[in-house]
Amino acid sequence: IIVMQDGKIEIQGTYEHISKQNPNLVKAWKNLTAKGDHKEEKKTESEMVDEVSKIEKKPDDNLSGKLIQDEEREEGSVSLKIYWLYACGIGLAFSFFLILAVITKQSFLVAVDFWLAEWSSAGNHSETTAIQYEKEVDSGVLNYYLYGYIGLACGGILCALFSSLAHVISGIRASKYLFTNLLQNITTLPLRFFETTPVGRILNRFSSDFKTIDDQIPTNLEHLMWHIMMCLSAIVINIIVTPFFLLPVIPLLVLYYFLQMYFRASSRELQRLDSITKSPVFSHFSETLGGLTTIRAYKHEDKFFQQILNKIDYNNVAYLYLNTVNRWLGMRLDLIGASIVFASALCSLLTATLGYLPAGLVGLAILYALKMSTYLNWCVREFADMEMQMNAVERVNHYTTLPSEQQLKGSQIDTGSDLTNWPHSGEIEFNDVSVRYDEKLEPVLYKLTLKINPGTKVGICGRTGSGKSSLTLALLRIIDNFEGCIKVDGLDISSVKLDHLRKSISIIPQDPILFSGTIRFNLDPDLVHSDEELWKTLEVAQLKSVVSELPERLNTLMTEGSENFSLGQKQLFCIARALIKKSKITIMDEATASVDMETDAAFQTVIRTAFTNSTVLIIAHRISTIMDCERVLVMEKGQIVEDGDPQILQQSNGLFAKLVKATK
Repeated sequence: IIVMQDGKIEIQGTYEHISKQNPNLVKAWKNLTAKGDHKEEKKTESEMVDEVSKIEKKPDDNLSGKLIQDEEREEGSVSLKIYWLYACGIGLAFSFFLILAVITKQSFLVAVDFWLAEWSSAGNHSETTAIQYEKEVDSGVLNYYLYGYIGLACGGILCALFSSLAHVISGIRASKYLFTNLLQNITTLPLRFFETTPVGRILNRFSSDFKTIDDQIPTNLEHLMWHIMMCLSAIVINIIVTPFFLLPVIPLLVLYYFLQMYFRASSRELQRLDSITKSPVFSHFSETLGGLTTIRAYKHEDKFFQQILNKIDYNNVAYLYLNTVNRWLGMRLDLIGASIVFASALCSLLTATLGYLPAGLVGLAILYALKMSTYLNWCVREFADMEMQMNAVERVNHYTTLPSEQQLKGSQIDTGSDLTNWPHSGEIEFNDVSVRYDEKLEPVLYKLTLKINPGTKVGICGRTGSGKSSLTLALLRIIDNFEGCIKVDGLDISSVKLDHLRKSISIIPQDPILFSGTIRFNLDPDLVHSDEELWKTLEVAQLKSVVSELPERLNTLMTEGSENFSLGQKQLFCIARALIKKSKITIMDEATASVDMETDAAFQTVIRTAFTNSTVLIIAHRISTIMDCERVLVMEKGQIVEDGDPQILQQSNGLFAKLVKATK
């Protein structure tokens, strides 16, 4: 056994050797490693039968007990409200301007082509000699057509520029609108959402789906609108030049319509499969990074590498079929496009042969028929692509429209109520409170009645799953309180806004949470306290000497995960953060479960001296940490089974006495 202290080997040897050399250390180890308070008593056969019967009665409850549910997937065509949502993201006025810019640009381009057709026909209408033609040129015909062409071309260039800029700006506006709404809603969703949703799904929304929204939708929308206008222009020009063109083009357009409907039905589902099968890749990758040291310790690198390759292969199957379907569509669109060109050329030549049509317009009609063949193909492809890409907006909107905590637990507080000094004393009262994590689950607290006087330090203990943490989560309204009420200083907390309630209560969690930023920011995120107050708090939390030795002191940056501080120091920083808030209610959720005995002793000293004016709820992992409390609550199966002074309770033959004996 090797005992480390401040980066050095303090003691080493066998257990017997160390027990003789330092018996106090061995005694501390026994207290640290005692897990008697977490060992469940063996269940009798009858109790097990009762539990099995309960499970059998609810075979369909919560999808057979699955915590992580399958990822949601829409079916059928993308709803019109998704397109409307994207338009609202752009802005309705800006959307109208965008459409107007595209129409204006296409009008100039068509005008340029008509102008060229008229110009070419003007040179052929004259049957005069070359000398006479030169005289006409001298008379200003050339200048007329040339300047007209230059003017229309310049107008088309400017409109194209404004149209492209409008598309770029529209993409930025829509993406910013969707991203802001998603981020704001994700951060306000109930705790249950994060327990049942893998982080890979959330990362998939913020990365892959927004890559589609940022990069692909604006570009595809610009091309789609331009190609639709080109197709409409081609149809109008051919109808103006040769009205007979309507006869063959109508059935071909009907064929186009049914072909794209058939294609879209397959492609959008394949795109949804592609999006869904990406989430396991993100989840596996993030989980692998989080457990990299464990994977390497057990030499399972090859296994995890093969797992992620299998997930990537599974994702690529949908992508491969998606590309295959596109090739299938391309062959059929090319065949129909060739038929349109043939029909346009035949109608134009017949009309010209009969003498009803100038040669320039014949060329213009055939040119636009050739363009129409190409652009109709692109319209079908891009419309299908747009629907597939709108799947990203659909997926983002799903998480954006999930009900937030504020919506689920909205307060009915009178706007005239003054909560500036609430809570003013820290009295807590539970009246027949029943709490559950989900509507489909059994209560974790049942008919709990409790009153805690202001300034009392209350220890809460019990076996694993007895409801200790659930009690404090109910006080913060993180989990559903479906029966009874909880009052703080006589005010029902269900009538208080969530942000105000949680700002009024300090919590020191089991796993210390510190953020990337300076020590000053971590202690005082709102930056409302002076340096003198911060140093005084650090001194109380026994961190002043640690921070004073740092080069930049309070402005020292904490790295990601706060790896430049030990676990015990991070826990003391959390205590300092709670101290500086001076809340009337402080919750300590097994705050010393992961720290060494020395830090635990420092922690207990701080609790005894610094939180004299607060009501403190201490959830105990080590029974020794709550022996100094004025009152102890012992919980079992979501109910309080013992309540009183710890010194008195340990003299009885109850559950608390058994827990104390198990640690000795």
